[in-house]
Parts: sequence; C-alpha cells; structure tokens
Amino acid sequence: MTLHDPVQPDWRQERLTTFEVWGAPPGDDQFYAVLDSGRTGPMSAWADVIQYRNGQYFRETRFYRLFAGRWVRTVPDRTAAFWGDQIEAQTNHFELVFRQRDEEAARFLADQLEARYAQVCVDFNCNGTEADERYLKLVLEPGVQIAARGNRQGNIITVTLPAPSLTGLYYAALDTGEPGRNPQIDAIFSQHVLYPILYYASGGLDRWVHDRGGIMYVWAFGAWERIRRGLLPADELIPRPDVLRAAEPIPLDQLWAWSTDLYSRDLIRNQAAALIQFIDETYGPEQVLAFFRALRHAQSLPHWIEVVGLPYSEFEAKWAAWLKNYRAADIQSAGSDQTRPANQSTN
Repeated sequence: MTLHDPVQPDWRQERLTTFEVWGAPPGDDQFYAVLDSGRTGPMSAWADVIQYRNGQYFRETRFYRLFAGRWVRTVPDRTAAFWGDQIEAQTNHFELVFRQRDEEAARFLADQLEARYAQVCVDFNCNGTEADERYLKLVLEPGVQIAARGNRQGNIITVTLPAPSLTGLYYAALDTGEPGRNPQIDAIFSQHVLYPILYYASGGLDRWVHDRGGIMYVWAFGAWERIRRGLLPADELIPRPDVLRAAEPIPLDQLWAWSTDLYSRDLIRNQAAALIQFIDETYGPEQVLAFFRALRHAQSLPHWIEVVGLPYSEFEAKWAAWLKNYRAADIQSAGSDQTRPANQSTN
C-alpha cells in the first residue's frame, strides 16, 4: 500500500480498509498484463490492467501520478475529457449509454446481464409475456460511484451505474476474454434488472403501478429465484423467522392487499415469501412456476389458487400446518440459542 497516493487520505484509507491478498496464479501462469496505457499529463498516467485475483483475473482501469520520483496509484480521473463522448447502443433488452473509453467493458457488462436475463426467462417461461419494447436503460458513468434507479419515464426505467472499467470485471483467464464469476454483476442484476423482468412477465408494469395487490409475491418470486441461483446474500434472506414469530399469522385469504402500514407490510412480505417456500417444499418448483404464470390473472389469493387449479381448502390446511411447524421450529431454535452458554459452539 506504500505505492498508493499519500496525499489522498480518504481514498487511501478506503483502499487500506478493503485490502485483501489476491494470491498468485498456479505454476508459471502470468501474474498480470498491462493491456493499454497512456499519459494524461506530464505527471499523470493511466493503465488498463488485468491481474490474477483469487482464482480468476480481474481487469480494471487504474490511475497513477508521479510523486517523489516514483509512480503511485491515485484516485480515478472521472472527467469527460478522459472518458470521451457518450455513446448510445442497444442490446436485445437494454438501452445502453456509456463513455467512449468504457465501451469494451460496457458491452461485456451488457452481455453478462443479457445472459442472466435469458436464464430468468427460461426459469419463468417469459415467452409471450415480455414487453414489446426495451424498458430498461442502463447509463454507465465514470462520475457515478453508487448504483441508483431513477424514476420511470413513460415505459423506460433508467438505472445509473458506475463505469465498469473503474469497478472492474472478472475474467476466467488472462487472455481468452471468457467471463469469470462476477458477483458485482450478479448484484446489479438482482437489484436493478430481475424485478422489472418479473413485473412485466407477471402482468406488466402498469398493473403493479396501479394495483399493488399481490405485488409482494413478485418480490417473493424474485427472492426465490435469487436463492436458487445463489444470488441472495445471507443478510437479505427472507422469510425472516424473527418477523414471523413476532405476531400471529395473517389469515391466508388476507395475504394479498397492499398495506400502507410499514409493520403490516413487512409481516405480509415475509409471509408471502414463506408461502412461496411452502409451495416449493410441498408441491415442488414446477408448481411455484405455475403460481407465477397464474399471477397475472389473479385478483385475490383464493382466486390465484383457483386459477392454478388446487383446492383452496386443502391448500389452506396444508399451509396452516406448514406455517405452524415452521414457527415452532424457529421458536425452539431461538430458545436453544438463548440458553446456550456464550462460549459454546453451535457446531
């Protein structure tokens, strides 16, 4: 870390805080390569570097300045003067806006999002339910450091993201161009792309804007898909047992209407997620998908179950028994955790 700019204390401290050892490639494999580089001034430079990192290769644009006779890594140049003009492009599902120097990384990112989009549409059988036109606009900007979703304008949802050349991308190997595991792309997809796909495939965005009854099931299906794909962080897992233990369950036929009360909404959201888990465990994943396809036609929860073709009374009885066992198991687990000595392992 001595090669990091000492006159940028906040940036340097952030680098120190997030520092980790990246490891070394096996055998005689190359450790890194400088793919391109140049000067931005007499005392400053940049480099497009790909470097071994934890079993993969991580590519990013880095910036340097001359300090005390040596080059030290410094804060990124985020100006349009370096990154160039904006370019607009289209992929199968996205409107894409990026800076000229970010084009290769931007198209790589878009390709990876398209691959994840296609997988979700296979999983949920989106054929015939997609929007007629592109509805997601991805704006990649070097000056942006935190992803943000903007307001919907007409039929377009705009998502503004940091330039992928700066956040970095993983490749499977140094010189093949084959994508590696990219958790940051998984996060972008999970947070900003997945749910709009499900909104359109389950009734259309207008339906969920004007009639929010049942929308929590769209969220529950999204969480279910993220769990299946290993995309849901542990701290986001729902249903949350503590929420389900905190109050008596809401009757099944009332698990539909949108609540303006945040506490009630959180309870409904967690019970909705539990309901999808119940369907998966009791009827299997194919029935979960049947429920998803039927959601666009449903006007209430009993109607939804009817559209799927299951007897409501039987479904309700199985759900009540499952939820009772679920809550009891979690209460017992919580009790054993509370009575366990502090120094006793849970393993």
